[in-house]
Amino acid sequence: MTCREESLSSELLESAAKDPDGVALAAAIDFSIDVSEELERAGMTQTELAQRMGVSRSALSQMLSESSNLTLRSVAKIVHALGKSFSIKIEDSSGVQPACNHLRTVVRE
Repeated sequence: MTCREESLSSELLESAAKDPDGVALAAAIDFSIDVSEELERAGMTQTELAQRMGVSRSALSQMLSESSNLTLRSVAKIVHALGKSFSIKIEDSSGVQPACNHLRTVVRE
């Protein structure tokens, strides 16, 4: 992620933490960024990922768009096709943590 993306993401996450719809949007954007980073690390294209998932490239693009309302099933399908696993944590948001610490969807090997 570039410094600009990090800054915008941080600003979005901080403002989103006050609104459930914003939290969902920030998490979806964060997930999309994670997927892009995993694709780059793996040297894989979105087309190849879509083929592994058994969907069209346009369907995958739609899933990863900001306007998408990803289901956990869709997230699991994407992550599985990447050969990864994921977890979602519920944390206390009243602490002094940066917003991204309690919104971040963790994609790991």
